[in-house]
Amino acid sequence: MLPAEALVRVDFTIRPGTQSRGVPLRASDDSEDDYSLRLEPVWNRLIRDRWPRGRTGDEQWQVKGDVPRAVELDGPVDLPPGRHRLETHLDNSLCVALGDGRVTLSARLHDRQAGRVGLLAVDGGVDLESFDVGRRAEDPGAGPPDGDLASSP
Repeated sequence: MLPAEALVRVDFTIRPGTQSRGVPLRASDDSEDDYSLRLEPVWNRLIRDRWPRGRTGDEQWQVKGDVPRAVELDGPVDLPPGRHRLETHLDNSLCVALGDGRVTLSARLHDRQAGRVGLLAVDGGVDLESFDVGRRAEDPGAGPPDGDLASSP
């Protein structure tokens, strides 16, 4: 399970022609309910997405359909083929994502406070270099200086 306070660091190489790669966050065991950060190199964007995207109702405006993404949750990031790093800082409901060391997107993840983390790729290839999950040390005096995150067991 992904800790409520965590740093997820993924180093990867994007191959030419890759459409999308991402990191599901706080996913249910069957992956039918999650948040995800999805990188789309073709459009140089990072997307914070949610599945399912919305609950449907009896009214026409409540029908969400298969919406490809929530446009207001996009963030710009330069993603040419080659090596990249995605860092995701989670602090309970707060989520801040950095693409190659630059803040790209921030959002709130209110209704899923626990779940699994993973990796996804669509159309193309991504070479995973490293995938690390860190957590805040229990005793700040015992952990790394300045409140950095320590590796999870």
